[in-house]
Amino acid sequence: MGDVETTEVENFNSILRERLGRLVRDCKCFSKVKRRLVCAVDLFRFYWNFINEFKRNGSPAKLEGLTDHLWTWHEFFYYKLSILN
Repeated sequence: MGDVETTEVENFNSILRERLGRLVRDCKCFSKVKRRLVCAVDLFRFYWNFINEFKRNGSPAKLEGLTDHLWTWHEFFYYKLSILN
């Protein structure tokens, strides 16, 4: 918690509002169902942490050691969950 700066949180909130139309106040695509908003934010969080490549030659998940490569959308949609087996 000591490493989190309010500027980083506000920057991420700004990025969310910029990229997810559901979070903009006066728009046509606001979320009418809370579950859809949660799914849209979760999908964006996966993209941001596993797919989006930063200048540091890796994603945040790769830098933290959660994965060894950058993911693709194909991998995400066709990943076989072990909890479903």
